[in-house]
Amino acid sequence: MSFWHNPRNTEESILMYGDNQGCVNVLVIPNTTLAFRKWKQEAKVDGVPTANIEKVSGLADVRYARWEVHKDWVVELKYEDHLRSIISCSNDPSTGVVIGNVVGSTNVESALRDSNIKRGVQANSARKRLSADQTVFYVYKGVKTFDYSEQYNVLATGGMDRLVRIWNPYVNTKPTAILRGHNGPIFYLFICDKEQRIYSISTDKTVKVWDAQDHSQLCTVGMKTHMIQGEMTALIYNEFTKAIAITTDTLSVLSLKENRYSQSEATQTHRDAIHAIKYNPHFKQIVTACNSSMIKVWDIETGQHVFEFNNAHGNYAVTSMIFDSSGRRLVTGGRDGVLRIWNYNNGQCLRTLKKIGNEEVTCVIHVTVSKNKYIVCVGWDRRINVFTDTTDSIHHEQ
Repeated sequence: MSFWHNPRNTEESILMYGDNQGCVNVLVIPNTTLAFRKWKQEAKVDGVPTANIEKVSGLADVRYARWEVHKDWVVELKYEDHLRSIISCSNDPSTGVVIGNVVGSTNVESALRDSNIKRGVQANSARKRLSADQTVFYVYKGVKTFDYSEQYNVLATGGMDRLVRIWNPYVNTKPTAILRGHNGPIFYLFICDKEQRIYSISTDKTVKVWDAQDHSQLCTVGMKTHMIQGEMTALIYNEFTKAIAITTDTLSVLSLKENRYSQSEATQTHRDAIHAIKYNPHFKQIVTACNSSMIKVWDIETGQHVFEFNNAHGNYAVTSMIFDSSGRRLVTGGRDGVLRIWNYNNGQCLRTLKKIGNEEVTCVIHVTVSKNKYIVCVGWDRRINVFTDTTDSIHHEQ
């Protein structure tokens, strides 16, 4: 259900709701104060004034229309004054999003006016809009949520396929952009024109922030960060406080204010210069190494320090690092001209690889060719050193 009032005429409003038959029901109220006063005079049920649609549509010049729009139950709908249309969505791919007129074109509107709509209508009688009165978007796996930006004139949709699609509301053939990154179905979207941001939330409780202009991903907030427990049932974004109100078993407020840190506020991760940094996508961790041969492990979601070990290459600096294909082993190279393979989660050195000479290693990579794995390094010796990486032993090839 959704309610819209005309900012230019506060008495004019539209009340709309969807049902499990895929229909969009619309009540156009020309005089909201008069209509609500008459509705309050209806018979009360459990102390609340209650009236059926047939009776409500005959009071205070309220006009009622029921449109057969979707092939599945209506998930979400709202009226957009800029488009003069109602946007609704469903889980049916063929009618994922539909942008349609409120009361139809001139012919349909005159037919409604000439009918018995003022004296009451059948609430279960649904009409189909003319093809010229609506724009239908096919979306794979349907749409669970959407939002429209008047400033950018774009429609953002999200659903079971874990993708955020950006559409031109007048072009239904292909989205203008697709934002990837969520690991669960998307069930809330909000476009903040003032901040030029798009906020999306998936069922795995992950919040992502996107740039509304270049569609780049700016921020990801996961469960480890916001610590919200329970199943999310409802959400709303407040652009004044820049916070998302989330309801589970309790009400939580997630602040998304932008913080600008000065150099004095920056956290010092190492006492010496950092020479190498690598990201492990398997464990979502960052590994850093510095001039004093100290290696530290960080959690990328929380920024917390996880583990560290020192003297990785004795008194020599760590100059390069790489993860193997499994992401479980860390290969480091140092100024001592030696390669070492680590279980970086506990600081255990698994193997030490020595090449000819002790010149500094400047770069190391891990390569997989067919089923063969190799560790390749280069340095000041001006040689390409290749080591075969097998479960039995590691051989220096060149």
